[in-house]
Amino acid sequence: MGDVICVATWGNPQNWGFAEYTSDQKRIRAFSTLNFLHEIEQPAKTIIIVLDTLADPDKLEKCELNYSCIEDAIKEDIRRYLCGIEAEILVLPGVLTKLKAEDKLKEYVVFSSEPNREFLPLLIYELYSKLLNTENELEIALDISHGINFMPTLAYRAATEVATALAVAKVQQVKLRVYQADPYPELPPDIRKKVAREREGDPCRPVSPEVTPPVVRYNRIAEATFKPWNLSRYLAYEGSGEKVLTDTRECDLGNIRELLDDVLLLLGAYRLGALLQLDLLAKTIPIEDVEFAMRSAVECWRRKRIVNRSEGSLEIKSGTRFSTGFYALLHGHAVLKGVKRLLGNSSDEASATFDEINKLRRLMEGSTVVKVLVDREISKLKRIWEKGQEKGILSSNWKLYADLLSEKAESEPEQEENEDMFQRNFIAHAGFHNKVVELRLKNDQLELRVRPSEWEMVKKVLRTVVREQ
Repeated sequence: MGDVICVATWGNPQNWGFAEYTSDQKRIRAFSTLNFLHEIEQPAKTIIIVLDTLADPDKLEKCELNYSCIEDAIKEDIRRYLCGIEAEILVLPGVLTKLKAEDKLKEYVVFSSEPNREFLPLLIYELYSKLLNTENELEIALDISHGINFMPTLAYRAATEVATALAVAKVQQVKLRVYQADPYPELPPDIRKKVAREREGDPCRPVSPEVTPPVVRYNRIAEATFKPWNLSRYLAYEGSGEKVLTDTRECDLGNIRELLDDVLLLLGAYRLGALLQLDLLAKTIPIEDVEFAMRSAVECWRRKRIVNRSEGSLEIKSGTRFSTGFYALLHGHAVLKGVKRLLGNSSDEASATFDEINKLRRLMEGSTVVKVLVDREISKLKRIWEKGQEKGILSSNWKLYADLLSEKAESEPEQEENEDMFQRNFIAHAGFHNKVVELRLKNDQLELRVRPSEWEMVKKVLRTVVREQ
């Protein structure tokens, strides 16, 4: 049985009306669909996503430069509306302009953000981090019934990307189910007042409990199963993924340029199914450095989301936004997790064993073309290993793959390869290019490495395949 995690987008629950939510099997009266979702899914954990636009203007002024203070105040308000459901509340940046108070017609509170560069990457990071260490097979149930504006669309986008990243990191399939209720009907004013929340008493009770609430259907609108290879659809980065944040001043991200270059090479190898290069590169990247860089980027963004005063009005805005390099770090972390889950802590960075490469094939689950390429190349390696043991053509000395594949006549000329031809051949053979790979026997194991003189050409190809065209 898998671990089910419920994720729900919420607007402002204060003004929601009481309803009887129904499906073909159930009917539940509540102010939100969360009770229905819990009844269906029986989750191990629930996460509710809200926007910082819910902040009380008076509390904003008190919080000033402390974004955690704003988050805590919003979470405290939202908990009043959970109505017995245990849930973690996640506050993310929104976009809104509203009056500071009804009697102050010239004073506004302005929330500024770029949802695609703030809400989306933050949500992906938070969900990925919170769900990474679930023990069993993972299932995500996303409810977008109560989200407003961009929330439902971007939450669905985030859930699919998180599911693919977790499929790689956990080396297992991840299921996603999406729910949405029909729109709440327009009601006559007198009925609307009766199905509203109690203002002074219990916000989980309607003003008139005896009134019959409107019936609203609750629907499962989509479902999908994601496998590790599905992550490959996200592995192309605008601007080569060279930046994590738009403004990194006063941000300690470690040696981020070198780290990003290494991560992009790793992702290039994964995207091509180049398991030898994937194995070797994964051994050289400390996963702790990737975790530090992601965590530091989020902390830096939080420090730079501040409250400004101007002529009685307030503006909440961000001093930096996330760039494509942030996604690359997260994708790279997922791939590193998957590799380490399959290989353990292998210490030999200079070479890979046939057994290691064979294990990494599981990261190709969900693919068709790449799996065929990889299976073909591994079959060739297996034949050479068997032939080498039988005829003694392999030894403890490194030997070029091309020399082992076939015996060419001395008169047969060697074909020159330009860069384009090299790239085509490298991709066509899933990284097992016969002029790139070297093999040897060590302790009865077949070992492989990239020929030292060819690493720069290989890296050029790997960088190219993750660059958005």
